[in-house]
Amino acid sequence: MPSSNSATGLRKEAKNINPDEINPLTAMTQLLSNPSPYPPVGGTSTWKIGWKTPVYICTFYLTALLLAIGHFIFAWSLNGQAVPIDGFLRQSYVSAISIAFALSFRSMLSASLSISFIQRLWSLFRLKAMKVSTIDSLLSLLQSPLKLLHFEVLWNARFEWGFAIFCFCIPIATVFPPGALSVVLKEQRQLETNKQVPTFIPTSKLTDNLAFHNGSGIQLVTPRQEVVRVAYRSIMAGSYIAALSPCGQNCTYGLTFQGPTLQCSNVTYQNLSLSAIYADYSVQGGDYRAAGTLVQENFDFEIHYYEEVDLQHEFDPEKYISCFLRRADYFVNVTYTSGTPILDFQVNNSQPINSTTLLVPGTPRNYTNPQPALPDDKDSAAIENLNIWAIYQSMVQAMSGDVGRYSEYDQEVNDTIVLESSLVQYLDDGGLAGVRFDITEDSLNSMLHNITLSTFSLRLWDTSTDVVTRNYVNTYSFAGEQRYNMVVPYAVCLLLALAFVSIGLASLYENSVGASNGFLQTIQTTRGSIALDIAARGSSLGGPDNIPMVLEDLELMFGELKEPYGKEGAVRRAGWGTRDEVRPLVKGEYYDG
Repeated sequence: MPSSNSATGLRKEAKNINPDEINPLTAMTQLLSNPSPYPPVGGTSTWKIGWKTPVYICTFYLTALLLAIGHFIFAWSLNGQAVPIDGFLRQSYVSAISIAFALSFRSMLSASLSISFIQRLWSLFRLKAMKVSTIDSLLSLLQSPLKLLHFEVLWNARFEWGFAIFCFCIPIATVFPPGALSVVLKEQRQLETNKQVPTFIPTSKLTDNLAFHNGSGIQLVTPRQEVVRVAYRSIMAGSYIAALSPCGQNCTYGLTFQGPTLQCSNVTYQNLSLSAIYADYSVQGGDYRAAGTLVQENFDFEIHYYEEVDLQHEFDPEKYISCFLRRADYFVNVTYTSGTPILDFQVNNSQPINSTTLLVPGTPRNYTNPQPALPDDKDSAAIENLNIWAIYQSMVQAMSGDVGRYSEYDQEVNDTIVLESSLVQYLDDGGLAGVRFDITEDSLNSMLHNITLSTFSLRLWDTSTDVVTRNYVNTYSFAGEQRYNMVVPYAVCLLLALAFVSIGLASLYENSVGASNGFLQTIQTTRGSIALDIAARGSSLGGPDNIPMVLEDLELMFGELKEPYGKEGAVRRAGWGTRDEVRPLVKGEYYDG
């Protein structure tokens, strides 16, 4: 071993050598003939970490962190903003910027990790001997994912194998953040006051275009045909007839008015017997019979029916229901969505309608289905009740009549459209066809209310009300779970990378010398091993096809090369060698590089 004074002298002598004055051929001859006692002709190696490697590792990591924060702030600032057709913030540009953030984050984090990975590898190379093929796989592990499949890599460098797996997962994780900022349709509401919308106004004047009468000016004998047609359509459709939107494709408004409703009970007031012709066809005297009349000055609609009409229920008892016309308050919320209306309504506070307020004094009332006489135009209460009666009468007119017989093969139907309504459910029980009548106060009121709402489609009345219009615009969305698509991948990558970077910096401190993965690192460290020189003979051209088997299987580690000449006072040298050629490096000792 050289003494302290001799080592100091060698350092001073090495520092006085001018590299420009060295003859390469003379220096190489001198080194090969007696390499040990002389100082290196190209300078000396020092135990120095330097500033570049740690600064690069930390700078790249911090840049990745700032890019992740910047991407989040960029997306957060756009949340809720309308997507412009052109300009810097149009969708194509924003998508490109988001992708650029993610790609830059991946590049910076990968750069920091790759440098840290090399420091970790060189720490490992000093600790254990490995085959040349394993060392080569480790050095190229981040560039070639297939090297992860090598068993020798996993066996000799488990931590480094996991380090590389994480590095390959970063591109997968950074796929999600650009998609966190999406484009959605957002509803924008605007209030429009005093907008004209269709409604039902029974208090209007009794004129040709506002009231339900035959236009003769003498007697209101029947509802207007427009109303009757709407009633038939509504009954057969089982719902209200949609009116065209008065306020665009998407809007909402509320209406309040008075209209007809029914109050029913299971009591009979009428003798609804069928004619002898229809009675001959049914032992039950008819399956369905309905008619309207006056009962104690009130309008009554009465139905006699058999709940189920088939052979199994042929002798069931007859049922009946009697419903009186009443007026009630309608509260309707009209919502148009893409031009399709949805009417949500409530009917409350019903009051009876007495027929005496609608009849001209002296009009006979002793017939089956009396009609009100035309009142004076100034009698608003009578006009209101007449219009309500007309809606009711349109339903009575459509549903009155009889079904004298219903079977699988034949039907005897007179005047009524009940078989086309929602009150009927068709049965098929063991091949014997039949019907079931669902006639209740609720089902009849549903029918009457739908007819009332269907009058909106006639546009006979308009009223002023506040309308809320809804417009849908494309807006950027970065809220709720969408934020997790950005925060979670970035946070996981940064936290795990911080652990690996810390290990890389610790390895750098332990090595006391920075390492790279370049050609200079190779020529600096690969010198002086006789076994390596012999094993590499015949492969100087390089290439995978020229690698000898003996070279691949040669086990090397990085350390201090033992002095082959056995001379004391020789300068230490570091490099790759077999177990017999090297011993562990001694930190702080002088090495000739």
